[in-house]
Amino acid sequence: MKHLLTCMSLFAAILSKSVATDGLRLNAMKSNQDEPILLEWSAEPSNDYLVLHSDDLIIWKNSISGKVYGPDQEERIHWSDTNLNLGSNDPERLKRRFFRVARSPSDIEASETAYTFVSASGEAVDAFRGSFRVPENRTDPNSRELELFYVRFPSTSQTPGSPIVHLAGGPGNSSVEDLRREELFEPFMELREFGDVIAFDQRGTGWSNDLPSFQGTPLPLAQPLTLEAIETQLAEDAENAKAFWEQSGVDISGYNPLEIARDLDDLRRALGAEKLSLWAGSHGSHFALAAIREMPGKIDRVALHGIVGTEQMKLPDWYESYLDRLQAAIDTQPAAAAAFPDFRDLMRRTHAKFDAEPMELCFDSSGETICFVVGKLDLQLWALATNFNPEDAANLMTFYRLAESGNLAPFAPFIYEALRKNGLPFRGMREGIYSMSGISDTRRSQIIEQSDSSTIDGQLNFPFDIYIDVFDLPDLGNAFRAKVITDVPTISFSGTLDARTHPEAADEALTGFSNLRRVTVRNGGHFDYFSDPTIRQVTMDFFRGQEVPAEVTLPLPSFPE
Repeated sequence: MKHLLTCMSLFAAILSKSVATDGLRLNAMKSNQDEPILLEWSAEPSNDYLVLHSDDLIIWKNSISGKVYGPDQEERIHWSDTNLNLGSNDPERLKRRFFRVARSPSDIEASETAYTFVSASGEAVDAFRGSFRVPENRTDPNSRELELFYVRFPSTSQTPGSPIVHLAGGPGNSSVEDLRREELFEPFMELREFGDVIAFDQRGTGWSNDLPSFQGTPLPLAQPLTLEAIETQLAEDAENAKAFWEQSGVDISGYNPLEIARDLDDLRRALGAEKLSLWAGSHGSHFALAAIREMPGKIDRVALHGIVGTEQMKLPDWYESYLDRLQAAIDTQPAAAAAFPDFRDLMRRTHAKFDAEPMELCFDSSGETICFVVGKLDLQLWALATNFNPEDAANLMTFYRLAESGNLAPFAPFIYEALRKNGLPFRGMREGIYSMSGISDTRRSQIIEQSDSSTIDGQLNFPFDIYIDVFDLPDLGNAFRAKVITDVPTISFSGTLDARTHPEAADEALTGFSNLRRVTVRNGGHFDYFSDPTIRQVTMDFFRGQEVPAEVTLPLPSFPE
């Protein structure tokens, strides 16, 4: 790779020649995440653009937005396609990237008012409700503004550390509402020992959500679900949803992990904090990874659970490994092992049966008889939609035993409500996140290759893998999906019986973390990281800077016999 500059002193000298960029330094502009790219840059006369030059077009193919920092203010630079003197096909333009300078004051003004936070169990605690404003799309100088909200729980310490920000998953869940739940409320109140605790509703969620929803079209009930029918309908619904949001003044491309990371940086400044600590789970960990890379030197400590990497799409083989671990757990209970000697084989047999002969299910609802036909895909999607923790797996075992025997009537109302009653809802935030985080060509090929031998035919990412194609939003690129390299102190929890976010995803996502405490939670599921007292103690020890164990074991539920 050709570098126009090879040392920081020469780089600084070139910067000092430009009045517009005097005293600033390029902080993040990488094509290979292991190797920072130093590029010559200068200010264009009579406009507010910086120009970065390179003969190496691979840099530009893989580049993502960067940042420059000044001594008294923080400035952000983003690639822009507008107001350029060179034509789009001019060879010289291909060697440049033009960045609009969006200046931000060092302090974001936040508005806070006293607020009484009441948990789901009725416990009240004094807090502050705050908000600050950000652009919906920072690459658009004419972007509308969003008001983002948070709840701040003041630290109980006389010498508090960095604020601890909770990032909810989903994507689309509200952190404020999540923290009302008892299993989250209690441990996060304990974390006030280390600093202010912040329940931050990300853009498009909870109090920070002003996005109108769009309801998709349900598929006919007289036929079982098929992937072809879903993709056709989803493509039509996506076009209608995009038009609906555009008419509503919404820029759906502003809902992506990089913008959320920049929101976090603005939240940091709004709080007057030098650094933030993060507690993030499920897809919240996807946002945390983006923030770690986008906020160098601004992240103190990180706690992750149920990790979703920057390469967000899951591999079918990970689900097969989960089924292996589930069977090993079943085998520890003799009666359950006798009833389910090979649960994967039961699933495959039942799928084949419903594929050959779809079944009509009927049930009464308020005096009306509702009938619909279920097939193999209905069963596979039900298995994915309802299985998160070991207790869910126990219910799923009963489900497949009844399905094989042809007795799914007890589940009919629930399957109808979850899969068949309505079309897919479009909320805006999650569609933007999945579409713009995207998928690499390598990962797409792996999923296709592994789907043939998959128990669920590779539907592990449904319907989000389809979003990438049907919404056709700008892809953040392979530079975003590359591994994150950091020495930020981090603890990660991975449950061996988590059916949604698998330990293999954490193995892949955290390879660049040099200061990592990895905790395997034996028999842990997707939501077992809050209520268990042992895990809570491990988390507190991590924030105290103490050693933590490499493994924690949780009790198994009783599997059906």
